[in-house]
Amino acid sequence: MTEKDRVMDKIMIAMQPHLAAMQYEVLDKVLKKEFYSIDVTAMETLPSTELDTNEYIIQLFKAKKAPKLSVKTAEFYLTSISNFVVYVNKNLLRVTDKDVDFYLNYYESRGNAAVTVNNERRNISAFFTWMRKYGLITTNPVENVEIRKEVQKPVDHLNIQEVEQLREEGCSTSRNRAIFEYLRSTGCRVGEVPLVKIKDIDWSTGMIVIYAPKQKKYRTVILDEVSQFYIKKYLASRKDLKNDLYRCMGMDGRINIDKPLFPIRCNPDKPIDEEGIRGLVSGIRRRAHMDRRVYPHLMRKTLGMQLRKNNCPESLIMDILGDTSGSVVRKHYSANTDDQLRQAHQLYGS
Repeated sequence: MTEKDRVMDKIMIAMQPHLAAMQYEVLDKVLKKEFYSIDVTAMETLPSTELDTNEYIIQLFKAKKAPKLSVKTAEFYLTSISNFVVYVNKNLLRVTDKDVDFYLNYYESRGNAAVTVNNERRNISAFFTWMRKYGLITTNPVENVEIRKEVQKPVDHLNIQEVEQLREEGCSTSRNRAIFEYLRSTGCRVGEVPLVKIKDIDWSTGMIVIYAPKQKKYRTVILDEVSQFYIKKYLASRKDLKNDLYRCMGMDGRINIDKPLFPIRCNPDKPIDEEGIRGLVSGIRRRAHMDRRVYPHLMRKTLGMQLRKNNCPESLIMDILGDTSGSVVRKHYSANTDDQLRQAHQLYGS
């Protein structure tokens, strides 16, 4: 790393707490442009330990990489690398695969399951991958550390009877039923729901183009006829819409109202947040007297399993669920289901 790179990095780190994301990106571009044809020489060479400390590297990650990640992802990476640094007590530039393995063995000894240990490994690896790409190290030490062998559990999902129980006994209001059916039909991640507005729905096709914050891109989800029925019923019950609901129906099959599809109760212009959705789904479970975990992401898993049971191709499951890498789909939905195994046994084993 040159002295010029160090100066630019120090400026970015210093300004990071004071600028919004867009302003921060502009500053990065301006610095690169203005410093491009300039050579920078330090008046006095600083001890390498000052710039090569773990604190400096972590601050550099916060300034350069974290703004490009979701808030939760950045937090996961930083928590894992901070815990790692505290335990191994070593400069990040000199970490070896033995240090990583030593830490993961300790992490596992605390009672963490293999899948949790692998998640911790993945977070640490992502941090070192960034260090390698940024030129701080030449190789990622985590790559030589073996992944823990996981016990593959069946995908947690709702069966048909459980879905009906939640519908009939748990959905006490039209709002509850509408949100439940929306989650069931679209398989949306909980963070994707608050962003949807009434005008986004194409009622002629049931299609909605939503923004997926996790992938930072748009994708299409589908409302089936059942979910459309209950969402329309809910919209008709909203006092803030009154007669606008049908007056604003356009020729293109959309209701041109720029309001959240699912707002909070006390303010129709403010969308329900993730915690509100989790609380609502938890309330549905309690009223249904269901003795199992029910959470928003369970609807997504249920849709994935339903698609698999109906022999939906893997590529289509990926598109419907918005899983770009396909690793999750292959891991959870590529295996044959119990019903498919039973049918094959009856057909071929008798």
